[in-house]
Amino acid sequence: MKGGLSGAAIPWGHVFALGFFAVGAVLGLLLVSRWIKWLLGHCPVPTYYAIMGLMLASPYPIFIKSGLNFAGMGVGHLIAGCVTLVLGFALALFLDKQGEKA
Repeated sequence: MKGGLSGAAIPWGHVFALGFFAVGAVLGLLLVSRWIKWLLGHCPVPTYYAIMGLMLASPYPIFIKSGLNFAGMGVGHLIAGCVTLVLGFALALFLDKQGEKA
């Protein structure tokens, strides 16, 4: 079957694989979010500790194991990182205040 603007054949195998991936991702997101909600309702302290542990451990594989070279980074990168850190912190505080009002 021909399709698209160029008349090239549509790779239906790839389309079906992408569809299965999308369905799995959505189902996984829904199930994991319900599971975390249940965990927070039944055992909140260990769940918070587990989430904090994942957050504290995540820079290791991102920065150390990826082999990033920081030698090419300049002052602009440092400033951009600091600005986004402050903006993210301010956004988190703002959303927390909004959640308290609701």
